[in-house]
Amino acid sequence: MTRCAWRLVFATIAFAGCGGDERAPAAPLSDPDAAPRAEPGAISGVVLDENGARVPFARIQIEYDWERLVDVVATETGRFGRRLDRSGLDLSTAVFTLRFVGVANRHKRVWRHTHEGSVEDVKCGVAGVELRIKPIEEGHALSVRVVDPAGEPVANAYVLGLFTNKDGWVRQAGMLEQSMQLFVSPPKSRRRTLAAPREQGTFVEMDGREVHVAFRKPGPIAGIVRDDAGAVVAGVLIRATSGKRHLCTVNSDAQGRFELVIAADERDVIVWASKSEDDRYLAAVVENVAPGTRDLEIKTTSRR
Repeated sequence: MTRCAWRLVFATIAFAGCGGDERAPAAPLSDPDAAPRAEPGAISGVVLDENGARVPFARIQIEYDWERLVDVVATETGRFGRRLDRSGLDLSTAVFTLRFVGVANRHKRVWRHTHEGSVEDVKCGVAGVELRIKPIEEGHALSVRVVDPAGEPVANAYVLGLFTNKDGWVRQAGMLEQSMQLFVSPPKSRRRTLAAPREQGTFVEMDGREVHVAFRKPGPIAGIVRDDAGAVVAGVLIRATSGKRHLCTVNSDAQGRFELVIAADERDVIVWASKSEDDRYLAAVVENVAPGTRDLEIKTTSRR
């Protein structure tokens, strides 16, 4: 084999072995370390610590509308860049949040639970975004693990103002409060298949403990809202409660239809409907609604 052929073999092997972290960005900019310049459909910038020094290999989470889109890993010089290609998303007007979530696991220094930082209202095509991180102040902490009805971890669930990782964990530290009300939201892609856990809305102590919560199997309640003349009503606020617990809230669509995703094992469910208009107030209450009801008709009464 010639020297050139051997070089080609070595180059091929080296290229095949450089896959890196599976969460590394799939479409990075051509050279994130280059001088900042605006690129359509892209977000780029640098991660800095509390002293203004660059943070190498920082992992940044790009969020849109409370949903994690993708992670990007900064280079050794702390710079990062990512092109966004999301069907159905107008990148010319959309605004994003960049959130520091740690240093890539393949490196020794892990900042995940010691530093924090985020930048909101970031638009595509803007170069030189500065994501500054700072140590989390001493305070109360809580770790939460979220699983589905089968006991499998749920990634990207929204809890305590953060998103769970692939193992279903999220940790909130540095809180001044001694207790917090626990609210857990499923990922957008699973909102119709996961119902709120029993612990929803309860208060938990921020004392460093670990809390495990499980989404439940859904028993959606669906139906239509009409006024006292029999016409469908759009934009009605629909709430489901059980005792003193709030279960779910939605609005009726243009055809007056709605769907409340609640757990199949809920009991004593009450559905409330209300809408305030210029010349009238619509309201209705339906008691003892069974989970899984698909044809609930809510007839509102109007008050002038």
